[in-house]
Amino acid sequence: REVARDLAEAGADLVLGGHPHVVQPMEWFYTEQNGEERPTMVTYSMGNFLSNQHYPHNPTELVEYGKIIEIELSKDMESGDAWISGVDYEITWVHREWQHRILPLSEVLASDPEAFNLTAEQHARLEAGYHRNLEIIEKYGFIEDAPEGVFDGPQR
Repeated sequence: REVARDLAEAGADLVLGGHPHVVQPMEWFYTEQNGEERPTMVTYSMGNFLSNQHYPHNPTELVEYGKIIEIELSKDMESGDAWISGVDYEITWVHREWQHRILPLSEVLASDPEAFNLTAEQHARLEAGYHRNLEIIEKYGFIEDAPEGVFDGPQR
């Protein structure tokens, strides 16, 4: 977090982290620039996008998850100012027994397990994993602290 704050204070608008193989929190840092508060979006790790890592061969089932982040950037062509104007994210899971498909969990959980080649037990485990990852992502209040109008996705 200290490095992320240093990057924000140095002028970064966006910090995208990776490598720990698990989803980590997202947050906003606000710094002053030209007398105005400027937001910096930080995501510490996006987890695994496509992976063969899985529990119990790893110490945590969290290696099975990832997140896809959608970021909209805008620019005022007259002033040259640029900013993050929209953000959303999707928690994903790699279905290793179904040709390593990357599944968006919001769609999986809104459907019957059979639609995604899952058992009822797998579906229940994914629902618990989804909520656990949401708690991790929101640890520092990402949605709550987002600049006005930037996060217009469904409240998770």
